[in-house]
Amino acid sequence: MPLFINFTDPFYVLIALILFVLLVFLSRNTKSNTAPAIELLIYLFILTIHTVELIVSSNDSNVVISLTKCITIDEVFIFITFLNLLWADRLQIEKEKKNKGKGKKGKVEKSFEDGLDTMFKKV
Repeated sequence: MPLFINFTDPFYVLIALILFVLLVFLSRNTKSNTAPAIELLIYLFILTIHTVELIVSSNDSNVVISLTKCITIDEVFIFITFLNLLWADRLQIEKEKKNKGKGKKGKVEKSFEDGLDTMFKKV
C-alpha cells in the first residue's frame, strides 16, 4: 500500500475533491491564479512521491496495482487542476485589463498572453 496518500481509499479522493472545489471557488472570488498554482505543485509532488514508491517498492502485485491506481488518479487531478489554473489565469488577465483600462481612455495594451486561448488555438 502507498505510504504517503492512498488515493485508492475513497476518503482521500473525497477530501481531494472537496479541496479542489474550495480552491476553484477561492480562485474565482480572488481572480488570482496563486491557489491553483500551489494546488498543481502539490499534486505534482504527490505524483513524484507515488512514482518513487513504485520504483522502490517490492514486486508485490497488490502494492504495484494500488500505486498504479494512485498514479492514475494523480494524473487526473493534475489535468483538472491545470485546466483550473488556465481558467484562473484568464480571470486574472481580465482583471488586469479592467484595472489598466480604468485609468486610460482608449485601447488597452495586451501585456499578458491568455494561456487558455493559446492552448485551444493549437488544438
